[in-house]
Amino acid sequence: MCTHTSCRRRRAQELPRLGGRLAEYAREHSEAAAAQRRHPNVIVWFGESTGSFWVASSTGLAEVPDTAPLNRLLAPDPVHA
Repeated sequence: MCTHTSCRRRRAQELPRLGGRLAEYAREHSEAAAAQRRHPNVIVWFGESTGSFWVASSTGLAEVPDTAPLNRLLAPDPVHA
């Protein structure tokens, strides 16, 4: 299966919704939920329309394209940890 963003969007149109979410993005929603559990002081979600992960914290709103920058964003700052 093709992983291009446009191919995934076309596929998603044909798939059912699971709890209001498109089945095509189940993995991303699971990753966002796992990040949310690890970091209860922020709100983490996957935006199906943008294809990005979002983090809302006391410092503002951040959008990241995938889990690598998401993990870096959520990693504790060693200077302030």
